[in-house]
Amino acid sequence: MDVSAADGDGTPVTVSIGPDGNGVRTVAVSSNDAGTICRAPDFTRSIRGGTLEAAGKYDDTKPGSPLSGMLSIDKFRIVNAPVLANILTLGSLTGISDTMRGEGIFFDRLELPFAFTESRINVTDARMSGPAIGLTMEGQVDRAGDLIDMEGTLVPAYTINSFLGQVPVLGPIIVGREGEGIFAITYSVRGKADDPTVVVNPLSAIAPGFLRRVFEFGNTLPPEAKRDAPPATESPARQRESGETQPAPAQGDATLPAEGENGLLEPKIEPATEEAPAGSPAVQN
Repeated sequence: MDVSAADGDGTPVTVSIGPDGNGVRTVAVSSNDAGTICRAPDFTRSIRGGTLEAAGKYDDTKPGSPLSGMLSIDKFRIVNAPVLANILTLGSLTGISDTMRGEGIFFDRLELPFAFTESRINVTDARMSGPAIGLTMEGQVDRAGDLIDMEGTLVPAYTINSFLGQVPVLGPIIVGREGEGIFAITYSVRGKADDPTVVVNPLSAIAPGFLRRVFEFGNTLPPEAKRDAPPATESPARQRESGETQPAPAQGDATLPAEGENGLLEPKIEPATEEAPAGSPAVQN
């Protein structure tokens, strides 16, 4: 199914959903106004502009048909984001935080791998970069409990700070993982989704990239409960077609019920018989 429409400002939106024949449905969404698309499902109201591309797969062979994929946004701004403002303030980056209250902070690109299950949203190795700052993030959101458990790294002056990461061999040691920089601050966002607690570790700023993981916080939410798929059952007609039949009742066991004199169903009991010993006279009634 392919759908083409336009948002309130006339920006075209394209949605495509279709099966691939292996119990998986593919979905793709594209728009030249990422901010409007993200506001529609109440995902976030802090994004302005940007070109959005999203692609994912529904796995209908698993309980709940989980959705996994990748969301990318190019050339956008972040405005009035309280959680990001708290991270910047606690990281002593108040100048950048003040910019977000005005025209917003510009970012070149966001890459967000995601996985939606029945009760959670899982994010792994997400990256957001711009001239002023860069961010990495991973964690999960418990939709059932309205809880968030995210952590990542904040990289100030991202364009300059991450430049040494391009140097072979030495770059990953100094900078750390992709999306980080020479100087970076680890952070965590945990608690109720509408009022989470933000923690920043300033000591991580002086640690080289390969030691920065020591200052990471780790996940605190318990593992998501797994729901098993219901077992498949075959109808009696299907069992007869496949040659599988129910075992016949043994002698002395109850057989099909019969209707008694009072109209109730009564089990019919077949008495068990024994062979007379050899040489013994048969007993006659």
